[in-house]
Amino acid sequence: MIKSPTRKGARGPADLCIARTEAERRKGAMMRGPLIQTEARTILNRGISQGISQGISQGRNKGKKEIALRMLNMGKLSVMEIAEYSALSVAEVKQLAKLHTVQERQQLD
Repeated sequence: MIKSPTRKGARGPADLCIARTEAERRKGAMMRGPLIQTEARTILNRGISQGISQGISQGRNKGKKEIALRMLNMGKLSVMEIAEYSALSVAEVKQLAKLHTVQERQQLD
């Protein structure tokens, strides 16, 4: 039986398996940091997107209410007409009308 020459530091199958497992563990440890950072960025971006959407929605609603208040100040349109033109509900226009009359009374006092 002829033995193959062994090199210094040659590894057997068990050593290679252990080395591979160790390399995978190190790779996992190195990748955990970037993975966590990527997840954090994803969560942050999702939050930013939701905040922008909410801000746009609130801005549009504020604009609708300002338009409705201007129409109420004119005094020429009914609550139903103002609701239709401003895209607000009748209840919202009535609430604005109540606030409008309270503000007028405070200015007279």
